[in-house]
Amino acid sequence: MSWTRYAVYWAPEGHLGELGASWLGWDIHNARRIATPEIEAPKARRYGFHATLKPPFALAEGCSEAALSQALADIAAGAEPQSLGRLELRQMGKIWVMAPSDTSGISEIAGRLVRELDAFRAPPDEVELARRRGRGLTTVQEENLKTWGYPYVLSEFHPHLTLSDARVPEDVEAQARSFFAPVLDRPMVMQDVTLMGEDALGRFHAIESFTLSRARMSKAC
Repeated sequence: MSWTRYAVYWAPEGHLGELGASWLGWDIHNARRIATPEIEAPKARRYGFHATLKPPFALAEGCSEAALSQALADIAAGAEPQSLGRLELRQMGKIWVMAPSDTSGISEIAGRLVRELDAFRAPPDEVELARRRGRGLTTVQEENLKTWGYPYVLSEFHPHLTLSDARVPEDVEAQARSFFAPVLDRPMVMQDVTLMGEDALGRFHAIESFTLSRARMSKAC
């Protein structure tokens, strides 16, 4: 399939991933719709259940998906699995998310991906830049937009798994707390990263996942 944009996500599988796919109604790993989503969240649904590590980008001229995939594999092979602490249900602005209580490890990995994969990113066009700036940016966010093509990276990165769009039912918190009860407030580890592709309809699909495979080194006595 030809992709309009690429991204790198933490896209949980297992029980957490199954719950997230059922909640949003789109399974990004198996490219299938699920008929009974809990809430109306069109944008969140097409992006799938994930935490963004490297935000969506068009592939730069002269770059290939194969080279991007290999570069991501190399980064993953040199990185350790990262503790996320416990997943907590929170409101972020007008949307609801699950956020890790420990963000240090995932933030480090995301920073590496933003920097080390930047050569594969085509610069955003003026329409995209204007859209981002229209929401109001801080000085740091504006500099990130100019340098990395996205405002909310590096020091402005706040990892989260999106559960809703801005317009949600009043009882969405209670729904989410009940639905995700088996995984909320329990220790979680990020063990892999996933290369994503966006199709012509704006839905994201998992292309390939890469295990964070560097073994942790024990400290000397």
